[in-house]
Amino acid sequence: MRVRRLGLALVALFVGLQLPTSALAADKFAAEFLKIGVGARAQGMGGAFVSLANDASAAYWNPAGLVQLDHREAMAMHASQFGGTLAHNFGSVVIPMDSGESRSAIGITAVLLSVDGIRVTKDAKVGEDIDGNPEIDESLIRSESAYDLALMLTYSKSLSDRLSAGVNLKLVRQSLVSDASSFGIGADLGFLYRPKANFALGIRLADLTTTQLYWDSGRRETVAPTIAVGAHTTRFLNALRGTLTLGVNADFAFESQEADQFSSGSLSGNFLPGLEYWYENAVALRLGSDGGDLTAGGGVRYRQFGVDYAFFDHSDLDATHRISALYRF
Repeated sequence: MRVRRLGLALVALFVGLQLPTSALAADKFAAEFLKIGVGARAQGMGGAFVSLANDASAAYWNPAGLVQLDHREAMAMHASQFGGTLAHNFGSVVIPMDSGESRSAIGITAVLLSVDGIRVTKDAKVGEDIDGNPEIDESLIRSESAYDLALMLTYSKSLSDRLSAGVNLKLVRQSLVSDASSFGIGADLGFLYRPKANFALGIRLADLTTTQLYWDSGRRETVAPTIAVGAHTTRFLNALRGTLTLGVNADFAFESQEADQFSSGSLSGNFLPGLEYWYENAVALRLGSDGGDLTAGGGVRYRQFGVDYAFFDHSDLDATHRISALYRF
């Protein structure tokens, strides 16, 4: 009965999110860095991780997944985005709390997207030549950085032996070259349902409170809610001495993103299919598609250590390489 009531509440929340979004006048690209996935394992699968969410990157993909971790786990990732234009870094620590049916876990996550070496020339103009061209004093050109930072505090709890829920409190800080900066607070909500040991469904409601960003210039931006739903199935293949997982996400936004795979009115979205094969739980191969762009990767596990790599082939920009490491303790 409790599961049924929760399901009805989830449907009501889903409908309720759609009603106000048309009137939000949300800024389409506000805090866009929050939509870049984290963790080389998840990214190697194209981001089909909402229903898996069983490592320290779960706080981002689905906070309900934290309760799946049996040990404390720390993860760090570095990505060279689009040929080194952007640096994308991520770190997370998850600590399981209780055991049994009433399992719970807490986590803290940081996501940083930064651009270094930006040449600022506005103060370097010292005059004009006889043709009216600006004269630049190279010594007055300075180099600055810009960054987007998010901190997530996560709590996850099992509601039954099949269902878990999790929530993120999200703090956002942005800094631009022009010395403008912003601060915002938001929240994410996730559910994970495992009716069978080899099958699961997940849903993540990101920025469900319509995250507000307040700039020191007085400008205010709104980050509209997004919804990601996913499913996966896992099979052990005796002939290959390993485990194969097939997963898929469907990500929905309410901002009419032209670059998405499909759109109808203000609703747009992408499909993210992916697969992962583990050989004797030691070596992994991965393949996926992130909005139609190819992803691939691999990973190794040795005792409590792990390393993963992911490749993202963007159709318009240079490729992205991601590497992450984890430690269970």
